[in-house]
Amino acid sequence: MLYRERAAPFGIADNRKVSLERGKLVQVKSLEIPESGLVVYLKEFGWVKVQNDVPLGGGMMCASAAK
Repeated sequence: MLYRERAAPFGIADNRKVSLERGKLVQVKSLEIPESGLVVYLKEFGWVKVQNDVPLGGGMMCASAAK
């Protein structure tokens, strides 16, 4: 499992497409994200954990490197 090391969470647009399974892309905003977050594959970043409990506003969601 590859991922980029990130020191701090970063924002991604809620219409960004991610993958839970190889070859099946979905928009982040269509996912049911549990309180603890959801690990998804984000192109050019690798495996990241997406959370929607961090208020970024402007159609953004919070993501951080998956461990």
